[in-house]
Amino acid sequence: YSTHIYGCRVIQELLINCTNVQRTVLTHELTHKVSGLCRHQYGNYVIQKVLEMEENQKLIALMVQGICDDIDTLVFDKFSSNVVEKCLFLLQGEPRLKLVCSILYPQHRKKREGYLSARMVCDQYANYIIQTLLTVTTANYRKDLVRQLQESVTPKELLKFSWGKQILGKIRCSAKNM
Repeated sequence: YSTHIYGCRVIQELLINCTNVQRTVLTHELTHKVSGLCRHQYGNYVIQKVLEMEENQKLIALMVQGICDDIDTLVFDKFSSNVVEKCLFLLQGEPRLKLVCSILYPQHRKKREGYLSARMVCDQYANYIIQTLLTVTTANYRKDLVRQLQESVTPKELLKFSWGKQILGKIRCSAKNM
């Protein structure tokens, strides 16, 4: 039902109105399908609602692991990029750190080639995740991200994109705050 046009709304309402025990059971069922649901035009809303509502940190960790395992493709997808961005806004502590590291550092990803951030900043969906990273991460991670971007993309290249000005502005802002 999570991928049905109306079923996804039913699941979201269940997540809102059920008990914690019921929510845990429902969330556990979804953890095995997290990557596919993130990519789905309706399923992504269910995953976002789980991230908002679930209190069981072990289940959140399983969801984040599922996202991190497929981060190389999820950040570039129209629907799953919204889920990744929502994770960065909502999650705290270890789950957020795991997600940030899977984006910034190749050794934390299955595909270990180059900076993922360099490809993301040039993508119509993934650039929003970069903008979010520039605002929600701690100074050390922002510093690494800015360094990666400066090594990979010139300001002139960034300005070719409609979102380039926003990213350059956030880079300048974060440079002042480091």
